[in-house]
Amino acid sequence: MSLSDSSSATSPEADGIYVREGTVEEVFSLIPHIPEFNGSYPREEYNLRLSHTPHLILLAEWRDHIRNEARNNEGSLAGFKVGYELQPGVFYSWMGGVHHRYRRMGVAAMLADRQEEWAIQAGYNTLRLKTWNRHKGMLCFSILRGFNILSVEPYPRMDDYRIILEKSLSPKHT
Repeated sequence: MSLSDSSSATSPEADGIYVREGTVEEVFSLIPHIPEFNGSYPREEYNLRLSHTPHLILLAEWRDHIRNEARNNEGSLAGFKVGYELQPGVFYSWMGGVHHRYRRMGVAAMLADRQEEWAIQAGYNTLRLKTWNRHKGMLCFSILRGFNILSVEPYPRMDDYRIILEKSLSPKHT
């Protein structure tokens, strides 16, 4: 129930990185390469959350045309971002990560930019996410992208606290 025009559309975002829509199966092929997802949600949870609601699965691919590593115009999966409608007007950026080999290359920012653009075009006015207190990089990334802390869910260990962040979306004027 994705709201895109074309699930196979790709566009070059930076040297060799392409962002496109993908599938849960592709996300699961990438999860083993993301250390933070040790003990991640099972495939059934993805299917449950994404069924019967507008959603978006984005994949970033690395295509090395110079060294001809990409075969059949397909590249190596570099990262993903999965989100769905939480309630009318609010899009929940649920899961996302970048393969350890492609970190510090702007992949997370490219995926976040594309998700925000899509959410605005789909009529959402708010983007929400939740992260763990132990993921300081994600907290900093989110705050630098204009998210504000909405609430905190305490847990026995401070590292396990969940932090809910929210960002107002507005169309970009060109």
